[in-house]
Amino acid sequence: MFFDKIQRSPYWSLLAIFSCWKSLLGLIALVTPSPAYDTSTTLTLLQSSNDPPVHAASISARLLETFCNSLTRWDAIYFAKVAERGYINEQEWAFGWGFTRAIVTTSKGMWWASIRLRNHIFTINPVLSIIPGYNQLGHPDAEITSAIFLSNACHLGSVFVLYQLTLLCSNNSSRRPKEIAWLASVLHILSPAGIFLSAPYSESLFSLLAFAGTYIFAGSLKAMRAEQHLWGNVLTLLSAVVFFMACTVRSNGLLNGFLFLPEFATALFNTKEWKIWSLIRVASLGIGGLVIGGGLVLPQYFAYQEFCTPDALRPWCLKLVPSIYTWVQGVYWYLLLSLDV
Repeated sequence: MFFDKIQRSPYWSLLAIFSCWKSLLGLIALVTPSPAYDTSTTLTLLQSSNDPPVHAASISARLLETFCNSLTRWDAIYFAKVAERGYINEQEWAFGWGFTRAIVTTSKGMWWASIRLRNHIFTINPVLSIIPGYNQLGHPDAEITSAIFLSNACHLGSVFVLYQLTLLCSNNSSRRPKEIAWLASVLHILSPAGIFLSAPYSESLFSLLAFAGTYIFAGSLKAMRAEQHLWGNVLTLLSAVVFFMACTVRSNGLLNGFLFLPEFATALFNTKEWKIWSLIRVASLGIGGLVIGGGLVLPQYFAYQEFCTPDALRPWCLKLVPSIYTWVQGVYWYLLLSLDV
């Protein structure tokens, strides 16, 4: 009976559970003593000397500031700073290029939306004073609030995509595939990652792109089984582009390419008679794999252009495979972990 009601509006029920869970996590973040053991968040306060003191801000703005301070810890500090002023220090390249670019894009979108809202109803709706750029408080800055919005929106998006992905991959003989899909989505909402999926971290965006890429790829396999060759190969390349974006967010997104490997081997070695569609299938899978790998290479290329100049050639530039990521992990993080603090 319960699942019969759920099936009538699965997305609304998932949205309700998502909202309740995020509200609980947000409340915990607000009441948790701050700065606790980690005072590094104070380094991200980007207030200029012209900003008014905190006591001049509204209560809503101060609550927003407290909330953002509670969520901005550790890696989130790097993401916010890089999104604000770009990659400057070498060690910052360990933090996903794709996520910082997404924060910048989201920040610009929120700024544009706030301009539109201000022009129309700012004077009659004071609650809009909490929109980044239009309150009288220098912190939280647009990058932090945009990153938090992006993480929560991507988490919700990944919940919906996972629901559809589970339905697509469910056995047709299953009595209640929607129940399985709904439960899987609820479990993703209540993920052990907890508040990390709300904070300015890359996990939420990565999960959305990984689920979306997998969903598109599963759709391509379904199309190929139905002998819709053109549509199946188009979806294969589209899924590779989504996996490419996931790889720019987190380097372990390269593992998504393993989905292509068995299909590529099957298309290459199990074809009894080569036809035009067989060649196209092999080509689309091969190109797709290269596209995914490009998600790891592209940020490395940008870093190489930045640091590997004749005037200041860094040691990692001389490697057979120059990778700033492995250099940062092997030098900066190893040095940090080896310190006796």
